[in-house]
Amino acid sequence: MSRQQQRTARRRMVRSYLAAIDNDRERSVCFFLMRGLDDAAIRTQLGIGPVRLEAIKLRIAFGLKAAGIQVGEMASKA
Repeated sequence: MSRQQQRTARRRMVRSYLAAIDNDRERSVCFFLMRGLDDAAIRTQLGIGPVRLEAIKLRIAFGLKAAGIQVGEMASKA
């Protein structure tokens, strides 16, 4: 599989995962992370503490992994 095909398949998996998120707070965290906001800005926007944000990010990471997306791989190719 070519790199372009791999990227396209990965994007499709991520979009599918994001469409399946039914928790508005998780969806908002994903939105802000994709836009490059840091943790402090996300916490301010959502009015949550650092522990709550880390819990949400961990839940998202496990969801991405369960969907077949390697989280570290996404970050290293961005």
